[in-house]
Amino acid sequence: MKEDRFSPKRMIRMLGILISVAIYSVFLAIICKFTIDRVLVLVFINALYLPLLIAVIEMERIRGHLNRNEKSDFHQLFLCFLAAAACYVGFFFMPAYMAPVMIPVMILSCGGNELIGILGGIYFNTLLCMCSSGSFYEYAAYTMLTVLSGILLMVISQKKYKIYGCIMTVALSFAVPSIFYYISSFEINYHQYLSAGCSMILTAVFSYFFADRLYYYTKHEKERTLAEIIAENFPLVQEIKNYSEIDYAHARKVSSVAEECAKELGADDKTVAAAGFYYRIGKLEGEPFVENGVRLAEINCFPKNVVKILSEYNGELNAISSIESAIVHIVDSIVTKFELLDKETVKNSWNHDIIIYQTLNEKSAAGLYDEANLGMNQFIKIREFLTKGADLF
Repeated sequence: MKEDRFSPKRMIRMLGILISVAIYSVFLAIICKFTIDRVLVLVFINALYLPLLIAVIEMERIRGHLNRNEKSDFHQLFLCFLAAAACYVGFFFMPAYMAPVMIPVMILSCGGNELIGILGGIYFNTLLCMCSSGSFYEYAAYTMLTVLSGILLMVISQKKYKIYGCIMTVALSFAVPSIFYYISSFEINYHQYLSAGCSMILTAVFSYFFADRLYYYTKHEKERTLAEIIAENFPLVQEIKNYSEIDYAHARKVSSVAEECAKELGADDKTVAAAGFYYRIGKLEGEPFVENGVRLAEINCFPKNVVKILSEYNGELNAISSIESAIVHIVDSIVTKFELLDKETVKNSWNHDIIIYQTLNEKSAAGLYDEANLGMNQFIKIREFLTKGADLF
């Protein structure tokens, strides 16, 4: 299936990122009372930067380097750009060399990745120094700290190296601006070093208590997305519920049973739960069901693995190619069969087991799972779970 890269959700968040950057530029122009020529320079810088920013963000997403999520909707990145822009607004009122520029770079790196963090930091530094009449040495100090912070975040995010990364961050956040200040003035100014010390403390507190937590939170964006898209308040869940209470109940049943089945096999249970819930989503749009289901999933920025399972619905367009996809198909088939039969008849233990055995044998004999890497032991485990451990009613 062709990816819908420009989903409305992603486009809105990208627009929000650009607006947050533009607001920062407008703030500087107003507060500094720019003349028309300086405004034109500011516009020129934004015209160079913003297309590059869009291209890098989209490229990193497609490559899977944006929080390891090719289907990211940019929600986390948007919030991080807002936070970074707010930080730099505060930095404008700080003395020269004092701004703790490592903090917003770490925030941007967490929301996207280190490349985006460094790119964003250099842009914000450029505008900050240009508008506050900062010297070349101040800009050089901030740029060096920007690059170093992106690198140090990778160290801090590793538990066993966290303390070393924090020590290096603290040392560099004090040493770099102090050295560049001395080079620019060739004098020892204790007030300046006191300012650098305050910046160092702010950076140290953030890097130790917040950076690694924020990094961990954003790097697990995909896992949170899987939980969010089947939550009761998710718009598409409500749409299914409004469309048909029967289809909604079916989706919930398939999702819960398939999730437990995946746990039994050691498969990706969260992906299975989401794919199981949306397995019939194409019904919302009508025929062709598979294509429409995938299109809805793409528009809502579903994780790649979920979209793939939906594209393999019943093996109609694409062969079932994974254990997770096979689990969802099996459970959907069994639950559907039970819904069509008389409950009193099915509740009989013997009938219950026979229906499951027959259904599984029919699907297997049809070759639906030939490309799913589903071994005989795994197939038997699924069958045993459905006959003994699953609540199919």
